[in-house]
Amino acid sequence: MKCGNKTVQKYTDDFIEKAMQIEDITEADLLYDYLRRLPTDIRLVVKRRRVTGLEAVMTVADEEDQLIRSERADGGGHAVLQRNTDGPAPMEIDRLSHLYVLSHEQVQRHIREDRCFNCHQQGYRANRYPKSNNRLLLNFSYQSF
Repeated sequence: MKCGNKTVQKYTDDFIEKAMQIEDITEADLLYDYLRRLPTDIRLVVKRRRVTGLEAVMTVADEEDQLIRSERADGGGHAVLQRNTDGPAPMEIDRLSHLYVLSHEQVQRHIREDRCFNCHQQGYRANRYPKSNNRLLLNFSYQSF
């Protein structure tokens, strides 16, 4: 079963229908089979976003398919440019519109109350966030050669 010219939603529905008929299959196997038959550009986006879990992968794949199809519809029949997968992903403005943004007053309050911009807890700032991977670098002593 290949995705081909079908929408990802149709492919997902068909995949789930067939997967329900298989006994003793792991989620990892299902995930592998699902990803393998997705169009390359959608599969790369799903992998780049590091989504885990079959349901989450299906959701991201469907969102990406809808985004690609809307770009084609907006292009008036022109070919959609292939995405550059060699470097960093281009910024997609539509996806950034749902980001959580603090107002100017909230930013000033965070600064006044010594709050973290990541988790909004008091007592430390974002550069001292305890769950950050950069905390290892803070304890590393540099030696000059």
